[in-house]
Amino acid sequence: MNTKELSKEPKLLQTPISRALNGDPGGNEAMRKRVPESARKYRYSPNTRARTLATDRSMPMGHIISMSKQTEPASRVISDFIAGVGMVYAGHGYQLAWSIVHDDEDLDALRRFAERGTVDGVILQAPANNDPRIDCLSEIDLPCVAHGRSSQVTRPYSLLDVKNKQVIYGLTRHLIALGRPRIALINGQEMFEFTVRCREAVVAARARPSNSADPALMCASDLSECNRYQA
Repeated sequence: MNTKELSKEPKLLQTPISRALNGDPGGNEAMRKRVPESARKYRYSPNTRARTLATDRSMPMGHIISMSKQTEPASRVISDFIAGVGMVYAGHGYQLAWSIVHDDEDLDALRRFAERGTVDGVILQAPANNDPRIDCLSEIDLPCVAHGRSSQVTRPYSLLDVKNKQVIYGLTRHLIALGRPRIALINGQEMFEFTVRCREAVVAARARPSNSADPALMCASDLSECNRYQA
């Protein structure tokens, strides 16, 4: 089925159908609601290449994963994260576009995304303290959202984060209140913003001389099962 055949449905016209399916905010609101309902009824799905030409959008969202970071805590969270964003993408007609690269190939992979026009935007996982990918994406004008902070980056950028420092601070103070003075921190590599904030929170929560943090009880490495066991 194509838009011409779908327009044979009563009260539907071909041009408004195309606009509604492509997410055009203009036009009649009732038509914008009726078109998706009819499309689902007849199991109609727009041709991806035709939609790309009409809207100048490719519909995939880019995700770049560095191979050497697979033992990092970010790689353990990423499966749940991708499952979540994948559900949202599916609900809006988008798809995932993966690129698995070595650490020193991140920027090249981003530039290829932009040059080929294969993605509409990028989500950055586990940004470093001063992540060069954010500056790169701004320079090549490719929209991005960072899953985490990069506090040393000075230019504005969009991000989604949780208050790691406040959470770890509260947990540490709770253990101290329970009379547990010897508190260990098994942390990830401190090239990442969230791991630095975890350490800072523990140190801040134990700022009193009687409860000062013991460096011997704080370790930072990739959080593989072997390293966690050794810690």
